[in-house]
Parts: sequence; C-alpha cells; structure tokens
Amino acid sequence: MTEKFEDVTVLGHPMLFTCLRVDRDTVPQGMYMYEVRHDDDQQGEPVQIANWIMVNHWGTLISNRPIRLEPGPDGRNAMREMTAAHKIEVLRAEQGNYIEPSFVTIAAYKENAAMCHYHPSDEVCKKLKPEGLLLVDSGGQYLEGTTDITRTYALGPLTEKEKEYYTIVAAAMLKVSTMKFLHGCRGINLDYTIREAFWKRGLDFAHGTGHGVGYLSNVHERPNGLRWKVVPERQDSAVIEPGMICSDEPGLYFAGDFGTRTENLILCVEDEKNEYGQFLKFEFLTKAPIDLEALDTRFMDDADIERLNTYHKDVYETISPYMNDEEKEWLKHVTREISR
Repeated sequence: MTEKFEDVTVLGHPMLFTCLRVDRDTVPQGMYMYEVRHDDDQQGEPVQIANWIMVNHWGTLISNRPIRLEPGPDGRNAMREMTAAHKIEVLRAEQGNYIEPSFVTIAAYKENAAMCHYHPSDEVCKKLKPEGLLLVDSGGQYLEGTTDITRTYALGPLTEKEKEYYTIVAAAMLKVSTMKFLHGCRGINLDYTIREAFWKRGLDFAHGTGHGVGYLSNVHERPNGLRWKVVPERQDSAVIEPGMICSDEPGLYFAGDFGTRTENLILCVEDEKNEYGQFLKFEFLTKAPIDLEALDTRFMDDADIERLNTYHKDVYETISPYMNDEEKEWLKHVTREISR
C-alpha cells in the first residue's frame, strides 16, 4: 500500500484511515479493510462502516482485527458474499488463542462457487438469496494449530442437479473414516477411494483430494497429500505417516451454474499391527455439521448413511458440552440421524 494513512480510533480500536479508495489486493494478510460512507444530506459526516461502499465513499479504514458490522440502510452488509466471509472472520476472532486467518476466506454463491479458488470482490460479489448453494471455505491460525474447513449450504430450494452432486461430494468426503491401509501407502494409493464415486459417473474435480496441513505454517504444507497422480513440483507424494494431517476435500464445479465442496481435516493414526505389518487409518479432526437440508438419500447407499450418522453423532458428542441448552437443541437437530 502506498497511500498515506493517519492513526484513528474507531469503535474503541486503533486503525489506519485514508480518504482514498484502497485496492484490496494490496492489504497485507491478517489486516482487514473497511470503507466509510457519508450521508446524502450532510457530506463530510460519516454514517456507516461497511465492507465496501459504492456511492458516497468517505474513506478507508485498515484494522488489525475484524469488527462487527451492522446492516446499512440498503441492507448491503447483510446479504452478500463478502459479508458472509467477514462474519466468519469476526466469529473466529472471538475465539481463544486466535491469531489470524490461515488464508483468505472464500464465500462463493451459485455460479461463483464453480470457480475453485474464487474470492469475492467489489466487482463480482453476489447478493445472497433464499435459494441455491453457498460454498464457504475458511480457516484460522490458533496457538493450538491451523484449521481448514469447507461446507456448502442450501440457502433455500435446490435443483435436482444441485442435490445430487452435493450429496455425492459429501458422501465421498466421509469415506476416509472407514479407510484402512498398510504403512507404506502414499496419497496416490488412497485417492481413488474418494474419487471413485465421481469417476464411475464420468465426473472429476481438477484438484487434489487433499493437501498436508502444518502447525502455524503454510496451510498447504508438504510432504503429504492425496491426489491420483504424481505432480513432481508439488513434492507431496510422501509415505503417509502417523501424526500427519491432511485435508479431505472433494468437490464438483459446473461453470456458470454452481459448485459444491465439503472438507474436513484428517489425522493419520495407527490401527492394528499383525504379521502383514502396521495398519493405519484416518480420524476426523474437523467437527462441524454437514447440511442435511441439501442431501438426497437416493444418491447414498447404506454405508454412506451409516458414515454420515456416525460422524454427526461424534460432532454432537464433541461440541455439545460447550453449548448452552438452546445451542444444544440446534446442534441436535442439524446432526440428527437420517435414513432412507
């Protein structure tokens, strides 16, 4: 950033202010940019702080922490991709031992989610409506470690195509929970278990199934990963060892229509050891509900349903002790057991 800033205090927090517009791409990671609007009748008097201001721009604020935003008179803060991304970062910042985002939050609605690593900006930010799918990929750096999670949510009625492919993706992600393999396997040996559901339908996703995740490090960390072919320059085809953390994130993307991805972090742990060698398995580190409203069990077999119910039972048992009664009722509903 080459603009000149002055030190100000806003909402009790120190920030930097300039009367100019600032290119978001120049804002350092870990810093948060907001724009200020002036009133139509009283130019020069700031009346609103928002993620972006199209008219009556009064200035730009840069903060080292996210701030809560109230909906403006036109409701812009409440209904757009950028607002959803900002809300995630606000909530993360309220958690203990939080340091910063582990990457820029992706909030992608409808056709924008078909771009695998889309980021909302002023030019392409979509308004959210009570229909279709919203994909949110986010993560945080905490003293305990680095997180990376993706969930896709139904904001309202879905098409049959959206339901079918959302279900296929979510079910495929959960397959690692019953995977068992001998020590010595690499990601290239394991990727097909997740990708099988796509290939047998003549579908694919143009990225690896998973990447290594480090401790307070690059959220895409070598040397482990899950992908169906070796990409030498990525150097992520190491033998999977106990203690390694990897993402598990299949997805499907249809240009101009929609995209869906579901992602958990998984930990490699030891299973039984016998005359054939040391067997390994994966455990889910991510404990978050998968949106049942978007699922269609016609595209799930009995094993898929059992894996989902087992996962949601674990989510409820892990998280509910930290919730009040009202929150527990909500969690109980969104992790309820399903059947055909």
